[in-house]
Amino acid sequence: MNIPKMNPVRPAFQIGLTFFVLLGCARVSIDTKKPIQVDVKMRVDIYQHVAQDVASIEDMISSEPKAKGAEQVSLFLLGVKEAWAQVETDYPQDVRAAIERRKARRSELISWEAKGVIGENMRGQVELVNRAAADNSVAGLVEQENRDRSTIYAYVAGKNNASVDETARISAKRIQEDAPSGTPIQSPGGEWTTK
Repeated sequence: MNIPKMNPVRPAFQIGLTFFVLLGCARVSIDTKKPIQVDVKMRVDIYQHVAQDVASIEDMISSEPKAKGAEQVSLFLLGVKEAWAQVETDYPQDVRAAIERRKARRSELISWEAKGVIGENMRGQVELVNRAAADNSVAGLVEQENRDRSTIYAYVAGKNNASVDETARISAKRIQEDAPSGTPIQSPGGEWTTK
């Protein structure tokens, strides 16, 4: 009679596998006095969308469009010499009006910035920094520009689920980059320098 030999590894493996499965299904609970909170926010994504919207609006303000009411994109790089494609903007009426007013006063604003009378602060607003060199119209210009910027910032912030302050800071960076030489610029730390 032939009795098969038992492999001693096989029963040990079966016992180990059973033990592992039972422990793997065990429930573990952790009790804490305060609930554990996980705060996951997609700040990078929001930042990118805000920055894109700010860039689009600032490009509209600083460019000279070929047709009224639409941003223009040149097709020159595609081999087309004089054709333009219109990119429709779907901004609310108040935002569109604020963009048009900013565009209309841009050259006067740049002139005062280049003279060092008006500066770009860290909150995305213009600020009168040299009252002695300003005439009576400058204070009104600053007020109007800041009102229109605030309208635009509120729209971009609401569209992207961001704060108005965060949107204004992102805008400040772009506007300061575009400012002419001689413009007083406020750093995030609050110091004023001349560009």
